[in-house]
Amino acid sequence: MSKSPEAPVTSIVPDLQFIGWQIAEQTFSDGEGAAKLLDYLQGAAYAIGFSIWKEGGASRGQMHYVAETIAQAGKARWVELTMDPAFIAFLSADPEGRA
Repeated sequence: MSKSPEAPVTSIVPDLQFIGWQIAEQTFSDGEGAAKLLDYLQGAAYAIGFSIWKEGGASRGQMHYVAETIAQAGKARWVELTMDPAFIAFLSADPEGRA
């Protein structure tokens, strides 16, 4: 049985922010630390960048954009997940107790 050839997939546009956000969610739910998060974010950026390059190339600026967008979204979500509300209130309080 022969397989019919499939058209190359070149028009997929990944939601880079969603990818970073999901990596942070999974890393947090697995109980892994920030160092692992950074490894995973870097790995995702590399994988997506390599795919873009393989499909026809990407400029250095485009590759930087992919990595930066994934990293910023992932780190922002990590902060949301790990910051304790009491600690945030403590950091926001006036040192003289007037806030």
